[in-house]
Amino acid sequence: MTMSKVHKLLTTYGGSMTDTNLLSYLAGAMDSDGYFSIRRYTYSMRVAKESTNPIYSPRIGLKQVSPIIPNLLKEMFNGSILHEKRKGNSKPLWSYEATGNNAYYSCEILLPYIKVKRKQVETILELRKTKDKKYLRLAYWFNEAYPDWKEMEMITSREASKIIGYSSINQVSRAIKNDTLLGLKDGEKWMIPKLLVDLYVQSREKKRSNMGDNPRPSQLIEWRERLYQEVRELNKMGITGTSVYHRRGCHRPKEVI
Repeated sequence: MTMSKVHKLLTTYGGSMTDTNLLSYLAGAMDSDGYFSIRRYTYSMRVAKESTNPIYSPRIGLKQVSPIIPNLLKEMFNGSILHEKRKGNSKPLWSYEATGNNAYYSCEILLPYIKVKRKQVETILELRKTKDKKYLRLAYWFNEAYPDWKEMEMITSREASKIIGYSSINQVSRAIKNDTLLGLKDGEKWMIPKLLVDLYVQSREKKRSNMGDNPRPSQLIEWRERLYQEVRELNKMGITGTSVYHRRGCHRPKEVI
């Protein structure tokens, strides 16, 4: 959100408000009438059979009978607005919703002003952290699981290249430099943990067997699943939650390396 955009909105919706006033006002509205959630999509796993990975995406929104705050949220953070007609004598609702990067962005801006639903916002921002490319690399999780990997059985670059199927041992050096593999320099050659090489080969075989789908490290999927469950629990209503939280047979992702 640029300062020029803030000032423009301040002029439109009350020129006497300060930036802090405006953001506090919107945060208060989201605390009372809004929601911060994470959606888990498994259609491509359950039905299309095209993926081994669930997709986790942030979703925030707000519903009110007046369009003022939904429109203001849309102008500030993008997203979409629907005018929902309701049955009987109930007034229609103006519904604002933002997903993906728009949801991440709004959470980042509103976080300092959110009080009631602060944990939900922090969890969504942690989900964004999981999108960092380093968490997609097997070598990162291998280092986390085996911090003493330098003491493990090691093999040379030439041996690693042959096992992996590289056309040149220079590819091993490049893989180490871009953090795909871990290596320990021994004179003019690299020494690589044999277990990591074996796991890397297994991971590539799983990718090929899934028609080009890119299996995510199991640790990454577990991290995202934990965040999804945390927000789901925080958003329960009442003592035991609404009926949707009592559904059984939830689809579980396949275990991948």
